[in-house]
Amino acid sequence: MKPWKTILTLAGAAFILAGSKAQGATYYSCGAGTDWDDPTNWSTTPCVGACQEAQGGFPQAGDTATVCAGDTITLDSPEGITVLNVVGTLNTGSNTLTLSKSGATYADLNVTSTGVVNVDANGKVLISGGGTGHTIESDARLYLKGAGSTLEITTRNVTITGAGAIVGQNDAARITTASGKTLTSTLGTVGITGALEIDGGGSFTNNGIVDANDGTTTGRDTLLIDVRGTLSDGSKADRWKVSANGAKLQFASTVGTISDMDGHFVMTTGNPSSEIIFDHELSTDGRLQMSVGVVKVNENVTFDADYATDSDSLDMRGEQIEVAADRTFTHN
Repeated sequence: MKPWKTILTLAGAAFILAGSKAQGATYYSCGAGTDWDDPTNWSTTPCVGACQEAQGGFPQAGDTATVCAGDTITLDSPEGITVLNVVGTLNTGSNTLTLSKSGATYADLNVTSTGVVNVDANGKVLISGGGTGHTIESDARLYLKGAGSTLEITTRNVTITGAGAIVGQNDAARITTASGKTLTSTLGTVGITGALEIDGGGSFTNNGIVDANDGTTTGRDTLLIDVRGTLSDGSKADRWKVSANGAKLQFASTVGTISDMDGHFVMTTGNPSSEIIFDHELSTDGRLQMSVGVVKVNENVTFDADYATDSDSLDMRGEQIEVAADRTFTHN
């Protein structure tokens, strides 16, 4: 089998699929309507506005589709294709969009800086297919908007890179990774943000920013880490943050293993109800920086930053640390 790689790109104002060749038909939205499975909404003429050349079909398994600028396409049933480019807006509704390609180098999902993907309540974007070493390059936004909104990684290791974000807007929205697979995020400008769960039987590595930055209402205020594999980060440049009033960053007791932690934990909000909750034992070579809020220590936690290089290893002003009975909080 040939080696191959899959790229999910949320980047730039334009895109190039180099070294790739579509195996099925290629479709472009043409502004006629919004339903995915309506053939009158698709053309074989690239992004020219009004439909000028009807394809007589709509994107299905093996096909490539582009949602053009100014267009909005909504799934009205489960769909599966090979490549999706989003320059306009894609809404999943409560349906599943499966992106799968085997045996070649191929981009699965490309969302430009003008594009938006809305994974609605109970909707899903499912990444499947064989191989390893796949990449999400994100300079745009993928929104997990409601309860059950899911980005699911099944048969691939995936790395997220870029200056963009995956934004959770409900505590029950999910990024989930199958057992034996690893999701690595290097999103270092905005990051994985909002209210959602990062869970599943697989592993998660934060080499960028994870930020609980949505504390608007109950049910939309917690970013929960609950992977059953290994949880880790990469360096002192990485951040685990709480940056919204009333938001909570929680490490579940059911996390499999926490190892190789070096990143800093930062809580800079204007609300004392903001929280970092440790329900799992954790040790990091990073520092704790807080301007307000509460750290709840329900298992043993150690911050072991090197004072010589991290002189503000414990930077706390006017907040509190609550340590459960028979547990310890240590900083060096």
